[in-house]
Amino acid sequence: MGTLFNQQERSKTAFGMADSICAEAKRLMQDHGVSEAAAMKALELSITIHDYDTKDEQLAGFGEIARDLVGALNNLYESLNQ
Repeated sequence: MGTLFNQQERSKTAFGMADSICAEAKRLMQDHGVSEAAAMKALELSITIHDYDTKDEQLAGFGEIARDLVGALNNLYESLNQ
């Protein structure tokens, strides 16, 4: 997955992902003897968890940017008030 400002367009990745998801569902069904519905639900949960992790990482990055911006503004304020 790309990082902020460095991501492929979703339309370019969506169709390739569909093939991967189907292949992984088939593997789960064979390896674990689960139904197609159970395999798809497991993949859905896995994708959701990965999405949450990605958003956490992005939010942490925004937090760092906000902290740095506040520090820079405080430094500017202090320099202007001396």
